[in-house]
Amino acid sequence: MRAAILENPPDLSDYTAEILRTWGLALCDRIGPGALDRLDPAHTPVLICPASAGLDRFASALLNYVERGGALFCFLPTGELAALAGLADLGEKASPLRLRIA
Repeated sequence: MRAAILENPPDLSDYTAEILRTWGLALCDRIGPGALDRLDPAHTPVLICPASAGLDRFASALLNYVERGGALFCFLPTGELAALAGLADLGEKASPLRLRIA
């Protein structure tokens, strides 16, 4: 499977590509935000956004990619991108939060 990593910001994109290569996914292309409209989900079915900061201006292009059949992975989406995904920020949770081992 081929994946694309959005270069926003470039440092996180490089780090994400390195992790994916380590896990055995060598078919990763890095693309700039200007290439979103030309990204073909049939050729590149997965798009990874390592950071959501500053993505609001590209939200419509990202939504278009998803509507054309692509899968979008975004870490900690905020703003318009989170709203499009149906997510809402409900603020900080009270501590302590723990998982119980069952």
